[in-house]
Amino acid sequence: MARALGQAGAQTRARTGGRFLPHKVRRHFLPLDTVSGVSGRRRASQSCADRAGVFVVVGAGYATRGDPTMKLYFSPGACSLASHIALIESGADFEATKVDLSKHETEHGEDFYAISPRGYVPAIVTDEFGLLTENSAVLPYLASATGTLPGGEAHFRLHEWIGFIGTEIHGAYGPLFGGADGDAKAKAKQTVAEKYQLAETLLDGRDWLVAEGPTVADNYLFVTLLWADKFGIDVPQSLQAFRDRNSQRDSVQQAMKAEGLS
Repeated sequence: MARALGQAGAQTRARTGGRFLPHKVRRHFLPLDTVSGVSGRRRASQSCADRAGVFVVVGAGYATRGDPTMKLYFSPGACSLASHIALIESGADFEATKVDLSKHETEHGEDFYAISPRGYVPAIVTDEFGLLTENSAVLPYLASATGTLPGGEAHFRLHEWIGFIGTEIHGAYGPLFGGADGDAKAKAKQTVAEKYQLAETLLDGRDWLVAEGPTVADNYLFVTLLWADKFGIDVPQSLQAFRDRNSQRDSVQQAMKAEGLS
């Protein structure tokens, strides 16, 4: 089980568009017994409040009590790391379960196909919707649930970036993850490098993808840049700086440590 760690102040430093959330939203990330005046009208699900030992979705974030019901299925270093980072950064309690994708088996010996028929990560189990998969759904859901989904134009730009990263960059890694060698490997590496060149153009000199601070889309791009290191793919200097900038985030370091990557 993973618990979002950090100092008390850090637990409330959820960001929206690079700005700190207002106090009335940040306070929802505190444990339930420290949140005063939480009424049934502000709970997303009154039935959740009536059950001991579950989290209650409150406003834009989580108030927690006892064992969390948000569960993340991840594979170390896979794209699910982006979700892992988001959950830790939110300050919410959650359970993280490692999946061996070569066997499609969880660390507890469960058949992962029985949990998620798609058989890959990320997969999250929520009290609200049950099983949810695919980065294009999971990442915006986590941003919305934890109060970090930006509004206005940035909202749509975030979806635009997640779509681009998933289809163009992540998708281009397919042959490499599939064990391509020789000319096929060289061609795949070149294709990925070209996608990063396009990403640099789209980033247009900004530090972050859609806002003044990191979002779930930044998490996703960062994870793919870790793969670039693994496969020896050349990336533009600006994206190397982007990778290094993300590496300094507390939530990134905690998630990588939790997955045995540092």
